[in-house]
Amino acid sequence: MIASVVRESHAGVVLWRSQPCQAAHDFFLDKLQEHRALFVESATNVTNQIRGNLGEFISFWIGLEHDHSPPLRPFKPANAFQPLGRQSRAGLDLLWVFFGDDQADDYAVLQEVKTTGGPDLSYADQLPIDYDKLFGTDPHFSLHTRLLEAKNELEFVHREPLLVPRLTQLAGATPGACSKIRLVPTLVHDEAADDDEGVLQAVRATIVGGGWEDQHVEAWSIALDDLSDRLSRLAMGYP
Repeated sequence: MIASVVRESHAGVVLWRSQPCQAAHDFFLDKLQEHRALFVESATNVTNQIRGNLGEFISFWIGLEHDHSPPLRPFKPANAFQPLGRQSRAGLDLLWVFFGDDQADDYAVLQEVKTTGGPDLSYADQLPIDYDKLFGTDPHFSLHTRLLEAKNELEFVHREPLLVPRLTQLAGATPGACSKIRLVPTLVHDEAADDDEGVLQAVRATIVGGGWEDQHVEAWSIALDDLSDRLSRLAMGYP
C-alpha cells in the first residue's frame, strides 16, 4: 500500500488524500523510474495530454495498491502504462476484473479519469459523458467494444480462453442491466480546489440518472497539493 495515502468515504464519494503529498510523489516517481519512463526534457514539453496520462497513472497505482489490489486483475490501460507518451490513446482509462471461484461472483470495474490542476473542477462534468458513450450510437465506444481488447488480452496474452465468455457476460444490454459492472468516475485535482466532494456527488447523480444503479457508482477524488507543478516534476523525473 502507499503508506501516505489515506482513504475516506462519504456517501458514494471516496476522498484520497496523501499526508504528506511529497511521500506519494516519491512513490509515483519510483514507479516511473522502475518502469524506465522516458522523462520529458523541460516543463514546456509537459502537455495537457501528458498531465492527463499522469492522472491515469496516479489513479492506477492508488487502485492497485488499495481498493483494486489482487485478486482483481488490471487489464492494459489506455495510457497509464505509458504516461509520458505525447498522445492519449482511446479506450477505457482503467479496467479491473474479478473472476470468482463461482462465476456469479464475477464483476468488472470501469474507471474513467479526468485531471485538472486549476481551482475550477467543471472538467469533472466530462466524466458522465464518457460513461454515456458505452451505450451511445457509436459502436466504437460501446461497452462490448471496450471489453474486446481485454478479451483479446485474456485469451492471447494470459492464455486463459475459458475466462473470455465470463468476461463477455459481464456486459448487459442497458446500464440498468449491468449488475456486474462497477463505475469509478475519478477526478485528480489540486488539493486547494473547492468542494470536490460536492462536484463528485453531482457527477454520481448524473451517472445514476443515466440508468446505472446507485450502489454500483463510486466516485473518487484524488487530491495533491500544487498539482500542476507536481505533474511537471514527475514528467521530468524530479522529486
